[in-house]
Amino acid sequence: MEKNTRKPNLPAIAFALAALTATLPSSAIAGEPQTEKVPYGDLNLATEAGIQALDRRLDRAVERVCGESQIRNLAANRQVERCRADTWRSIQDERQFAIARATGRQDVQRAERAPHGQSPVSLAE
Repeated sequence: MEKNTRKPNLPAIAFALAALTATLPSSAIAGEPQTEKVPYGDLNLATEAGIQALDRRLDRAVERVCGESQIRNLAANRQVERCRADTWRSIQDERQFAIARATGRQDVQRAERAPHGQSPVSLAE
């Protein structure tokens, strides 16, 4: 019986997989517009726990819309990070309005007047 003494070349396979992964674009990089609505009607935004739950939902939505950072691809990483920062900025007015409305604060009128840009992530009651 002959014994197989060849060892698989795992480092070469790992490198090939990493290279392939780095060339696959995320949705943000590929230019495929994605949007996502984040439900919040079940949250009590008058409490800190409700606001934290909303922010976790928004974080996950921003990550899904902007995609994942690519291994060893600094340009793609910067683009994903820029997408995430821009998306978060674009939903701040809508987030503040929802919180102000839930808490009955006086700044709800100011939040209503704030410009609402087209954001890939938006809130849905």
